[in-house]
Amino acid sequence: MGGLAGAVAMLLLAPQSGKRTRAQIQLKSMNLREQTAEAVEDALKQARTKGRQIRADVREKADELQQRGQAVLDEQKERLATLVEAGKTPSKADRDAPIRSGNYLADVCPRVDQQRTALPAPSDAAAG
Repeated sequence: MGGLAGAVAMLLLAPQSGKRTRAQIQLKSMNLREQTAEAVEDALKQARTKGRQIRADVREKADELQQRGQAVLDEQKERLATLVEAGKTPSKADRDAPIRSGNYLADVCPRVDQQRTALPAPSDAAAG
């Protein structure tokens, strides 16, 4: 902006005809408009590139979290199946294992508990 103000001041104070001064002002303004358009285009290009990178990073992290969650869920299902086969009721320590180990799937425990309570007790199955 300072360069534009200096150029305009120089043109207005220069000893030349008004027609020539107006032509120079017009030329300078066209050049400035082109430079501004290029700068805006470059900024948009950089923003799009950054947006694509962020989107890719988010997708990668989401996939990683999904895989970790599935691994925790599979581990809990396996633990429950082992306990059911042994005829034991899962202890609070068994149900809370994902939380104590720092896993984020806190909703695994209530689901495991619901699955456990839906199964008949070993004595009911033998009597049935």
